[in-house]
Amino acid sequence: MVRAVRWISWPLCLLVFWAGGTRACLADGSAKITGGVEPAYTFCLSASGCSNLVRTQLRLQYKPIARRKFSLRIRLLRAYQLTMLDDKDDGSSEEQQSSRFEPPFDVADVKLRFSEPNGRDHLELRLGYAYQHSDPDAVDGYHTGYLSGDYYFGAPIPTGWGGLSRRFDILLRMSGNQYATVNRSYEEFGQLVPTYTLPLNGDGSTRMYGSYAREMRFAGSNAQRTPSNRFEIGVTRDPTRWLEFYGRLAMFGTRGVPGASRIVVGADITI
Repeated sequence: MVRAVRWISWPLCLLVFWAGGTRACLADGSAKITGGVEPAYTFCLSASGCSNLVRTQLRLQYKPIARRKFSLRIRLLRAYQLTMLDDKDDGSSEEQQSSRFEPPFDVADVKLRFSEPNGRDHLELRLGYAYQHSDPDAVDGYHTGYLSGDYYFGAPIPTGWGGLSRRFDILLRMSGNQYATVNRSYEEFGQLVPTYTLPLNGDGSTRMYGSYAREMRFAGSNAQRTPSNRFEIGVTRDPTRWLEFYGRLAMFGTRGVPGASRIVVGADITI
């Protein structure tokens, strides 16, 4: 079990215990617990390595610290996925669409966010652990430990729901995957993602972004490759503080390996 578990468990426990002892430091004197649901639908634009699917994420978030310059959030998340299989070669038209439930995906992580005196996000650190349950008919589950840092800079516009809607940021993420399949070795990845976000309206509640992700493999077999490049553009709309609609176009590709492109649309509802 897992190099990834060992890597993530002790720092995560220490942060949770430290957070539990800091109630006196809360901005409003009480902890904040919120929940959320995020349904989304993915449309495939290419047949290679892509399936249409419905995905719903259920989350519980606890903020033991919520200050203007610093906040700490602990998140638990479970995602359910329904894959829409389209067999256009066999059966009548009623049989050409079928679907299959995938095993759930669990996440536990801690996020530290540091902000400037004017409320602008400056640095975000995240430490987490995720587990993809195995399919009953196949041993294909895996454990993931990850650590990421997202640094924001540039001249922002002070608009939007409690944030600054124009920003440029660079995300660096390190992760390790331990697979249940015995013939697939432990893998380590690094990901570098620059993103630029700008407002589309006066109050910043509608925003557009573009990003490029470069993934690098540091250890593990190349027998099963993941995309090493991703180009993405998206639009986000926040009609209220508790509701967000989004849509994005993502294109994946690696030299010599067929890529995939997809459109994702969804909503994020905070309860």
